Amino acid sequence: MQSSSPAPQKGRRDTPPAASAIRPLSKVAPDWWDYTTLDPTILADAARLNERTLKGLTRPGFTVHLYDTLAEFYLAEALEYIEAWRQSSPDSPAGICGPIGPTEQLPLVARIVNSLENQPRKA
Repeated sequence: MQSSSPAPQKGRRDTPPAASAIRPLSKVAPDWWDYTTLDPTILADAARLNERTLKGLTRPGFTVHLYDTLAEFYLAEALEYIEAWRQSSPDSPAGICGPIGPTEQLPLVARIVNSLENQPRKA
C-alpha cells in the first residue's frame, strides 16, 4: 500500500512537525538556521544589551573586545590571523578557521603578510 503523505520538496530536508515549530523557516536559506530564524525573545534580549552588559559577558576563555571604529575591528581581526601564523611551526601548525562573518579584514591580512614577508605556507 502506498503512503498518502506528500512527497518531500526537492532540495529540502524533511523535518518533524515539532522541530519545524521551534524555529521559523529561514528567509536566507530554507535548509539552514541563521539570524532570520532566531527566537524573537533572544533578539529582544540582545537589543537590551549595552556596553556595560557586553563587557560583563567576559569570562575565562571568552573575552569581549569593543572597538571605536570598523577599521579598528577589521585590523584586530587581521592581526588575529598574523598572530596565529607567528605561533605556528612545522611541528605545531596553527591558524584560524574562518571567517564566518565579515571578510573585510582579509585584504588587510594580505597586506600585512606581504609587508612582513611572512610565509604562512612554511608554518
